[in-house]
Amino acid sequence: KENISGQEFCYSDYIILKVNGTDAACCASWIEGTQQYSSAILKANLLFEYFGEEKMEKAQPLYDSLRELNFEREIGTLQIVNCYVKNTFRGIGLASKIISELINIQKTKYPLLEKAQLRITKNNLSAKKAYEKIGFSVVAEKTSSNLNLLNYLPDISRLLMEKTI
Repeated sequence: KENISGQEFCYSDYIILKVNGTDAACCASWIEGTQQYSSAILKANLLFEYFGEEKMEKAQPLYDSLRELNFEREIGTLQIVNCYVKNTFRGIGLASKIISELINIQKTKYPLLEKAQLRITKNNLSAKKAYEKIGFSVVAEKTSSNLNLLNYLPDISRLLMEKTI
């Protein structure tokens, strides 16, 4: 229902890459700070609206642990999120293509744009390798002390990767 740009739930911020007419990959991006509110505030409001007060209060005990994994989004940087390539199309460079396209789109809109950032779980080695191939490097790592998070997340460590553009 909501399509609020500037955060990872905005479907209009996604691009889809097709191969022979078949959806093969997708990814989203935005420039942090171009909206009235930060992406964190926008996302929190959407989650609260969608899940409701009761479920958000039930999740409260996890917030501190999740905060341990959070990297603040840097104002004025290109934020790249939710890059996904279908299994049958992996290994042929589609992640590189779609991210390069997003960078080109955003650079056209914001010529002074200098940096792109993305976040991945530390155990997502194939994504890390793909992003390093196109010039991203790890600039920070965070690990939660709460092993219970593994019941909800694929890893308790996250990496922040950046690329000068």
